[in-house]
Amino acid sequence: MTAIPFNNSYTSGTVSTVWQGLTDGAYTIYDNEGSSGANATNYGFLYNGYAALGIATPGSTTYKNLCPTGYHVPTDSDWNKLVIFIDSGADTITSITTQSLTAGTLMKSTSALWNVGFGTISGTNTSGFSALPGGYRYSDGSFGYVRNDAFFWSATEYANVGTAWSRGLSLNNGGVYRSNN
Repeated sequence: MTAIPFNNSYTSGTVSTVWQGLTDGAYTIYDNEGSSGANATNYGFLYNGYAALGIATPGSTTYKNLCPTGYHVPTDSDWNKLVIFIDSGADTITSITTQSLTAGTLMKSTSALWNVGFGTISGTNTSGFSALPGGYRYSDGSFGYVRNDAFFWSATEYANVGTAWSRGLSLNNGGVYRSNN
């Protein structure tokens, strides 16, 4: 197994041409914190789509897997099955965006790490999924939505090379959203 490189290349207010130009797997910690910072401790790592897809480093035939042995990044089909299991009325066939209006609430943890306040939908975690709002890293290297949103890659590439299907849960509603990034 080959290690996935750590990449915290970003200065607030600038574009990270390093992160933006990556064509292989990498991971980071929200807001460029170190591995002992609160974001790493609370939310873990943020991976780019190449790491989730298991794409090899240029010139290598060794594919990187960010999951422990015996586990895998869920495919788009795996995500669809999970959403249907939680909400039997979910639309996982025709919906490109909103798959369920209620499954997200059941998947979100009850943790105070969610920025719960007026107008937000608290999680019940009745599914046992325990999603935390780790936010995400934009393609330009900046970060967004920690404490408000949870995003999860799939291992299924979208029609365009370099993009993959993902799922999102939001603080503002109880939905599960499918998109490609």
